[in-house]
Amino acid sequence: MTEPSDPPSEFRFLIDENVSASAIRVLRLYGRELLESRDVIGTQSPDRILEWVAHTHQCILVSRDRDFKAIIKGVKARELRKTARTIILRGNEVTEADRLQQCLPIIEQFFRNATVSGLDIEFIQLMEDDINVKYRIPDLRNPER
Repeated sequence: MTEPSDPPSEFRFLIDENVSASAIRVLRLYGRELLESRDVIGTQSPDRILEWVAHTHQCILVSRDRDFKAIIKGVKARELRKTARTIILRGNEVTEADRLQQCLPIIEQFFRNATVSGLDIEFIQLMEDDINVKYRIPDLRNPER
């Protein structure tokens, strides 16, 4: 890993217990503020609890658990702003840290741009060869939807 040159981030991260230690080291190396779920709520906590803690502590949830897509999709649009922003790591766990290091500035820029534009990010999926960002665009005619 190369030395990061980024300034500290305005983002906080809640790290699920299934994220590799090397990926956690990348976030720490970049000076990111993070909470590890095992330290905050213990191990084997239900996904809904993890999501609630991330939202309550205003953290971006980082997980390898694909179930978070289903949890987020089940949330009504008007409640989406009350849910955690989520990064789902997919692919080879061995290369997870390198991929996260490569893409962290891009991921954080997605969150910044969404905030400025008034968009909600449901999740960001970081895969071996691409990044998927799922936005939810507010309905201007019916903002509660």
